[in-house]
Amino acid sequence: MAAKGYNDSAWELVDLPHDYVVTGTYDPNVPGDQGPGSRPGGAGQSYLPRHVGFYRKHFNLPQAWQGNTIWIYFEGVFRATEMFLNGELVRVHAGFPGDANGEKGGIGMGGGYTSFSVRLDNASVVNYGPEAENVLAVYVDPRMGSGWFYEGGGIYRKTFLHSAPPVHVETDGVAVASTVTGAIQPRATPALGQMAASATVNISTTLVNTGTSAQTVSLTYDIIDVGGAIVGTGSASGLPIAAATNKSAPSTAAARPVAIALATPELWSVGRPYLYTLRVSVTGGDVHNVTFGIRATAWTGDKGFFLNDQHVNVRGFCDHSSFGGVGMAIPDRVNLFRAQGLRSVGGNGWRMSHNPPTPGLLDILDRVGVVVMDETRIMNTDKISVMNMGAMVRRDRNHASIMIWSYCNEGGCGQGGQQFRQITEHYDTTRPTLGNSNGDKSMDPFTDVEGFSHQQGAVFDTYNAAFPTRPKFASECCSCTSQRSSTEGLDAEEGALSCTASQSNASNSRGFMIGTMVWTLFDYYGESHGWPSVSSSYGQFDLAGFTKNTARWYRAWWLSAVPMSDAGRPVGFGAAHSCHAYSNGGSLMVLTEAPSVQLYEDGNLTATSSVPPLEAGVIAVTGTPRNKTVVCVGADGVPTASSTVLVATNATALRFTIDAPSADTGTGTAIVLDGHDVAMLRVSVVDAAGTVVDSTANVSFAVTSGPGRILATHNGDNKCHEPNHASWHSAFVGLVRCFVQVTEHRVGSAADRALLASIDREVAHVTIPPGDAPVTVLTVQASSPGLASATITIPVSVDDGWHGVLPTAARSLSTEQRWT
Repeated sequence: MAAKGYNDSAWELVDLPHDYVVTGTYDPNVPGDQGPGSRPGGAGQSYLPRHVGFYRKHFNLPQAWQGNTIWIYFEGVFRATEMFLNGELVRVHAGFPGDANGEKGGIGMGGGYTSFSVRLDNASVVNYGPEAENVLAVYVDPRMGSGWFYEGGGIYRKTFLHSAPPVHVETDGVAVASTVTGAIQPRATPALGQMAASATVNISTTLVNTGTSAQTVSLTYDIIDVGGAIVGTGSASGLPIAAATNKSAPSTAAARPVAIALATPELWSVGRPYLYTLRVSVTGGDVHNVTFGIRATAWTGDKGFFLNDQHVNVRGFCDHSSFGGVGMAIPDRVNLFRAQGLRSVGGNGWRMSHNPPTPGLLDILDRVGVVVMDETRIMNTDKISVMNMGAMVRRDRNHASIMIWSYCNEGGCGQGGQQFRQITEHYDTTRPTLGNSNGDKSMDPFTDVEGFSHQQGAVFDTYNAAFPTRPKFASECCSCTSQRSSTEGLDAEEGALSCTASQSNASNSRGFMIGTMVWTLFDYYGESHGWPSVSSSYGQFDLAGFTKNTARWYRAWWLSAVPMSDAGRPVGFGAAHSCHAYSNGGSLMVLTEAPSVQLYEDGNLTATSSVPPLEAGVIAVTGTPRNKTVVCVGADGVPTASSTVLVATNATALRFTIDAPSADTGTGTAIVLDGHDVAMLRVSVVDAAGTVVDSTANVSFAVTSGPGRILATHNGDNKCHEPNHASWHSAFVGLVRCFVQVTEHRVGSAADRALLASIDREVAHVTIPPGDAPVTVLTVQASSPGLASATITIPVSVDDGWHGVLPTAARSLSTEQRWT
């Protein structure tokens, strides 16, 4: 299958990123996981079989690129891979800890979560020109994972084809570290951010030379603000760099470090995450851009965490990297939806549990003001585990959102502290470190912050009394299970709310704690409670991204109850008073920060009730009304918000809405025709009055016009065994999710598109139309037997500079969001 001439004409055509395991069939008899800490049976991997796979890509390289350095950058492949160019082995990327083989084609960086490059220009069989085809064959073996949670399989993250002059900036070779040197000047509100009197931006750059001659080069640095103005410059000249030893052994050289002083810089904060761009220009034509932010942090043992001299209580969530329907191959627009979902419940922190994330997620969190705990997969003394830690730090160190590095998780903490400390500080000395420990204190000499996993308040108090100056972080807490409706084997909603309140408050009520990372934000594949469950149920949102009631508890107490002046409160939600009622037997449960509630049955006031702090209000229903409206009342006696519960009748129709792109969710107003972007659609099964019905109706989806396809479907039910990549799905509690992906690439100039078309010899679902033909309407229809169908039009655009995910994320804090 690796040979260039192998006949692959009958193979399935797929687009990357791609998780092929999630496309499989659920099987209660699937073999158990083989990785360390794995669960018995197939519960850890969602009862989806893992098997080897092969990808083959046919492409051309422009003749004009001959003489350049050419490589493909893989953000992530799970797990062990072998790469063949025209039948020649050019890269092996393996390296499971303890694997003596390591990597045969380069430095060991395996584990399935590290990014890596495959160089092409040094292969003896590489071809150039329009008539000379190349075939890259990629063998993937995900069978030996390292997690007790779903890890998928395949080329599940983005890939990029790069061409650069022989002397160029090494991949991840620019380090930007800023220091605030002048007084910080706060503005009137967190949304206006902060400015400093002065700051210094320290830059170090590593260059690589793949050419056959030594060179002497110069570098220039420009710091550019969000308006495009150059606000700082620097240079490093006369840097000698030796010729490559051979085709496979390029030389490297570190440029002289440069410090650039900035006057009155804008600072990165939760309320206004201001970002700068560093442009690095190298003699010979290479230009490299790096996005960074300027901020000051302080970590204390008695008062927690400070960002730009302002106290920030980290109210965060842990999250695994999978999502209903798409598995590990999460599109950027969906990750933006997830990030805004975190903010919608008052969250300001994200823990990357338990592996380095896709870089695009960090780009999003940089722009929406979420502080990040970046975590490696495995901690150990072996070479590959240590190098994986270093690879994560080197790749991610310029992200302003990352505040702290995490070495490990729970039982994985212990051996390797000294080596991890050394490799981390080799690449970054500006951030503290911790381990999410469940009691092992052997790492204390090698970490700066004490991490606690699932500990009670008394444990925090005891530790604080013994170590009052050491910063303390509840880096994991609150494993409370729930579903959108109570199901067997899970806590009922009221039990989940009690669990959520008591465990979250254990750390958040203590002023010396940095904050809390709740387990988890979204449900995720794997780590189920055993068949028939195939996914977890710890999230505040289900696997399809639909809101659970525990999310509304956090929205009440982590957002609505937090003052607008709080430096850690997400902006874009106004006062955001919470008032959500739902039926629970003969009563209504009310999630609100208001101290009291009133019940109106069919318009008549029938009851009032107080709401204890951090708890749900309970108010009895006296009759059998169709309309039950709860009014939430503030301490001043003035109503703050209301919530109506209607009794649904028989289902009559489907209702279509767009969850992303949507201004209400901070995910934009259009998707981009870039060949990748995705819309998240919601179908509700409703009665004649438009009330959602608790229905399991089968819903089918079809693109009726325009450049799109049905990518995946889901309903959020952790016991659903229907196929993930089908164009249909049953409803769960009346809701179904559908993902629609664009099938045209129209962004960029006509010349850029023509170049891409000349390289990409075959396409799966994406076409590259020539010229600037009018954009057609993208329309999707949902249908179900016996119900009125629904049709919706998804806005599309060719302006990725405005409607792209990152520009959308950057603008989202200036508009009000309205999550349900």
